[in-house]
Amino acid sequence: MILVWIFLLISVVIFSLSTYYEVQYLLGKRDAGFALGKAAPAWFWPFVMAFGLLGIVSAAPGAIFHRPDWLLDKVFGLIAWLTG
Repeated sequence: MILVWIFLLISVVIFSLSTYYEVQYLLGKRDAGFALGKAAPAWFWPFVMAFGLLGIVSAAPGAIFHRPDWLLDKVFGLIAWLTG
């Protein structure tokens, strides 16, 4: 269960940092979060944000309800329902 919490916390950090850097990017600081002053591509921070959000959505119910296999149950239940 501790691994689910660790994954959730890492996902929250990734989502938070990518949101911060996206706001910095939109405010005109194009080199935010990149080394050597290189500009980030416009798609980079929303892409990283999507991975953080996916991690939060997949781990939060398992951590909150103490069921680490919650997402797998829902995915396989949907597959079983669709295949009849």
